[in-house]
Amino acid sequence: MALFVIITPMNIEVRKAVKKDFSALAKVLSEATLHKSKYGDFLWGTQPYATEEIEKKYQNGNLYTVLLDGNIVGTVTITESDKRVWGDSGSDEALYIHGLATSDEVRGQGVGSRVIEWVVYKAEKEGRRAVRLDCGYSNQPLCDYYKKEGFKEQRRLDIPRKSSARDLRDPIYKVALFQRSLS
Repeated sequence: MALFVIITPMNIEVRKAVKKDFSALAKVLSEATLHKSKYGDFLWGTQPYATEEIEKKYQNGNLYTVLLDGNIVGTVTITESDKRVWGDSGSDEALYIHGLATSDEVRGQGVGSRVIEWVVYKAEKEGRRAVRLDCGYSNQPLCDYYKKEGFKEQRRLDIPRKSSARDLRDPIYKVALFQRSLS
C-alpha cells in the first residue's frame, strides 16, 4: 500500500498513524473531547481517551496522524463509507471525515483547515464527488466552522447510541450531516 503524505505550506504532514503515535493521539483526542464538551457537545463523551481506543481505530487502517514541524498536533480518521449515519455502505462517491482533532496548542491556527484540504485533495485524486462529515448540532461554533470550510449542512439526525458508546449521558446522537461537493 502506498503511503499518501502531503506537506502543506504550514509544514504540516499527514501520514498513516503508527503504534508509537498512540499516546500522543490519545492526548489530542482527550483535549478535543474536553474542548467540545464546553459547547455542550458530548458526542465523544467526557472521559479521556485511552491508548486502547486508539489501537482499535488503528486496526481499522484508516487512522492518520497530523504533525506540525515533526510534532504530533492532530489526528483524523477517514473512511469510505458511513452506513450508520449517512446510510452509505461504500459507493465510492465520498470520503468521510471522522474524529478530526487538533491539540490545544494549535487549535485555531489553521491546522484543521489544512487537514480538511488534504482530505479534499485525497478525495479528488481518488475520483470521489464529495467529502462528508458529521458533528453535534448543539455545537454551533463547530457547525459554523465546517460551513466556513465549504461544507453545506444536508440534514440533522437523532440516532440512538450503541450501548458501547464512550458516554451514555445522552442516549441519542444528535448530529448535523455536512457535505462538501467536489468539482
